[in-house]
Amino acid sequence: MREMPEITKSAYSSSSSSLDPSSSSDDRSQMAQFRRFQMQEQFQEEPTHAMLAIQPVAEGEVEDMRRIVQVFIADTTEDIPLEFGLLYQGEPKFTDLTDEELFFEIGMKGLLDKHNIVREETIDKKATRKSGRDVYLEPARIRDLKMVVVDIAVF
Repeated sequence: MREMPEITKSAYSSSSSSLDPSSSSDDRSQMAQFRRFQMQEQFQEEPTHAMLAIQPVAEGEVEDMRRIVQVFIADTTEDIPLEFGLLYQGEPKFTDLTDEELFFEIGMKGLLDKHNIVREETIDKKATRKSGRDVYLEPARIRDLKMVVVDIAVF
């Protein structure tokens, strides 16, 4: 079993265009943006066809993808108070790493150990109702967490 959090993507809505009409943009960046736009349109019209339209990224494109990202890691268990639910909020950073590589740059052991102290002091409301006595949350594992990588800008 993989010891990874659930990783999802999110993006700010934006478009990249030059303010100088005489300048030209990078063709690959424009093509990637066009593909994303096409898939968004298809998904709105016919979701099943949009999923079939997803093409694997060419081998060189992944290595060349540079972006500004911000990473968030949260424990979404309902019993955790909101002020303790967000384990990590990274600063926006310019990178060419994949989402998984970004995860491995974060010192998860220390974050998880600190968060588990809070979990072990938090009552599990459902289990408490069933048993009739106070039951506390189990320590979280990495795979219990959710990680969202927000693409602020893609170049």
